[in-house]
Amino acid sequence: MSIAEDPVRCGSTDACPTSDRRARPPIFLFALSGGVIVTNLFAAQPLTALIGPAVGLDLAAAGLVSMLTLLGYAAGLFFIVPLADLMENRKLILGALAGASLMAAATALAPTAAVFLVASFCSGLAAASSRSSCRSLLAWRPRPSADAWSAR
Repeated sequence: MSIAEDPVRCGSTDACPTSDRRARPPIFLFALSGGVIVTNLFAAQPLTALIGPAVGLDLAAAGLVSMLTLLGYAAGLFFIVPLADLMENRKLILGALAGASLMAAATALAPTAAVFLVASFCSGLAAASSRSSCRSLLAWRPRPSADAWSAR
């Protein structure tokens, strides 16, 4: 069996037959959403000394910016990721992506330090959805048929 005939080993959409292209997950979309979500977690860390005074925090309290984002992520792993067992993954991922986008806008437009810190925490909560999207991507993987196993 050639690579183009095996949906599990088919590496590019050009080599895949048409029927296999429809079964393939939108990998670019998953990669983009994962990158955007994870950027919310770590983009502020090297800029903490600049962000703190810009939102009205003194230099000693500027570490709260990164700390609250990561605490929100930890809380999201504990509270939001288990919801994937109770809710449909698509609704959970879309809701978390919308929340991550909304919180990114809220952190950018925050008028006070308190609003900024709450939005940072909630941004970390929404970033936990990257775990659910990885899980749904893995569930999307096509299963080999009985013919594929017998040919090996």
